[in-house]
Amino acid sequence: HEVYESDQLDLVIRSHVETVDDPLMVDPLGWVLPADHPLADADALSMRELAGDALLSNRLCQQAPTAWLRELDAQAPLRIHNTASLLAMVRAGLGITVLPRLAAKGVHGDATGVAFVPCATGDVRHLKVHCREQPSVQLDAFIEGLRRVAGTVT
Repeated sequence: HEVYESDQLDLVIRSHVETVDDPLMVDPLGWVLPADHPLADADALSMRELAGDALLSNRLCQQAPTAWLRELDAQAPLRIHNTASLLAMVRAGLGITVLPRLAAKGVHGDATGVAFVPCATGDVRHLKVHCREQPSVQLDAFIEGLRRVAGTVT
């Protein structure tokens, strides 16, 4: 955030938990479970439904404005800050966590070994493009391309 404000970057895509004007996309939060978890095919899950599972916390849980994510962080015996490590631990059956869908499954939902089940709370993050006040023609074209790609993410 400080680097963007110092005019060192032309464009930043930021994640916001609060609603923003003109988001690039809205990314639902969900439970990331091993693919063979008994609840991996659920339509949505609450923390209460997963009470018997080991919890893994991450930066999202630690910085969240919502009480239930802070509760997850307080209950989790481990805090993992690297998403690749976090997903590897879930794949190995060492615990479950909450992540945005794109972080958990990638752009095309093709991450193997993990299942993504939306949170029953309906929490989301908003991805927003922030750029200089007077973007170049090239930067405008790039942003338009980002919007087209974001519209195809499933």
